[in-house]
Amino acid sequence: MLRLIFLTLFVLVIGACKTASEGTNREIEEAFIKKLMIPNYDTIEVWIHSKRNRNQYNKWLERLLEYDTSLTLSELHKLYYGWIYYRKYNPYNQEVKRIFSEARIKIASSQTGEVELIETMEQVQKALQLDPFCLPCHYLNFMGFHIMGKEEQAKRVQRMIDKIALVIRFSGMGTEDQPLRVVSPQHADGFLFISGLKAKKKKIEVVQDSIYLYIVYFEKQKDSNIKKVVFDITPAVQWQHRQQNKQSDNNNTNQGKRVSKGR
Repeated sequence: MLRLIFLTLFVLVIGACKTASEGTNREIEEAFIKKLMIPNYDTIEVWIHSKRNRNQYNKWLERLLEYDTSLTLSELHKLYYGWIYYRKYNPYNQEVKRIFSEARIKIASSQTGEVELIETMEQVQKALQLDPFCLPCHYLNFMGFHIMGKEEQAKRVQRMIDKIALVIRFSGMGTEDQPLRVVSPQHADGFLFISGLKAKKKKIEVVQDSIYLYIVYFEKQKDSNIKKVVFDITPAVQWQHRQQNKQSDNNNTNQGKRVSKGR
């Protein structure tokens, strides 16, 4: 049910943009653009480097993981895009993907008992500690609570998933000119996962000013004409480049030490 609801909302937004871009409904496009919350990374960086704001950020993170749905979209906007300045930021975290893949099988299995289900959800929480914005992980918590009959908790998770997705959804229009902004390609995949959209092909393109676009093409959808959605993953690629440069510097340093010892 959650995925069906989300898909409907997603199609309405992206579909409206597509229609507007074709010139058939300019009013829809203009109304949607007014709602956009495009992240200003420079402003967010200045904000998060304040000690007081860092403490606030940590409190918001705790509330997010406790599924405190009183978090506003503005707060979640700073939380999400401020994640690139957080010490745990790793947009290509393979441990999160591993935990999700294993937990997904267990939660979907009718053979999983309540004790194992609880243990599996504890593993999901570990993944969320590494990446609080892993939408598929939150979805597993939603399913776990639902299976255990804890509908109130499940509803809180559902509302949080919707709010995080709204932050991404209103960061752009999903086009090359106005892409959806995400801080990890894994978040783009997660966004599409809970939308129920199946990717046919993915590619990364570099455009002017070293902006990296993650373009996802879809299989033909029964109830949608969406052919592709474009994400801006520039922060993730920049992080990857910094890690590669650090590794290269370390290798050069170690090589220099070996040469010195050889003398």
